Amino acid sequence: MGKKISRKRLSKFTMSRSDAPNISFLLILVLAISATGIIIIRFSHASGQDSSLSQKKQMNEQAFQAIKSDRAKHGINLDSKNFDTSVDKSKLTPRSSSLSGYSAVKAAKHYIGNQGQQFFSRGDFPPENWCADFSSLVWLESGKRLYWGQNGWRVNNTDNMISGLYYIGSLRSKNGYIPQPGDLMFFNWNGDNYTDHVAIVEFMDSKGLVHTIEGNVDNNNYYYSSVQRKIHNSAESDIAAYGAID
Repeated sequence: MGKKISRKRLSKFTMSRSDAPNISFLLILVLAISATGIIIIRFSHASGQDSSLSQKKQMNEQAFQAIKSDRAKHGINLDSKNFDTSVDKSKLTPRSSSLSGYSAVKAAKHYIGNQGQQFFSRGDFPPENWCADFSSLVWLESGKRLYWGQNGWRVNNTDNMISGLYYIGSLRSKNGYIPQPGDLMFFNWNGDNYTDHVAIVEFMDSKGLVHTIEGNVDNNNYYYSSVQRKIHNSAESDIAAYGAID
């Protein structure tokens, strides 16, 4: 038989009745603090999401108003049919996607060097000035469809692209916005009432130069124009706006 443990030694291994309520109280207090922390974290996360969404909405509206003001100087009402005749607003629900702008850049890189005639022969889009068609195709392949376009994805007019992007909250002003990979970059080369070209943003470097991948460049004949890399200064006056992919 084993040795008997004295009551004095046994007390070292057992909890007195007077200690039990104190331990229970401390346990309840710890659990309460933990639960409060979780609630605060969740609230902070939700508040952060609301703040980010509000900021994006504000940026979208500022970009639209800047373009609208510029068009007004030329007697054009951006809200009228003079600007937008084909956008079906019932289709302007953005699709959420886990795919990032880098997916768009990857898709665009795949086509570098391709000429218009290759896209036309494959049936990607019909023979025409095709910078907007190409950008639509790249966004489609990255998981972002331009719903208001033909066949539910292809917009072949840069102004209709801008109009649709505004209605889905993805238009960004050239002033103060840092373009992200996969974004659309719009140009007004002629200084007239309408945008002339759109490119896919690859990245912006530390010097403020925006590196792009663009369709329908380097040839006046759209059969032989091609997809190429270009570099633009973000301060260029002919940059009209951006379309945010995320």
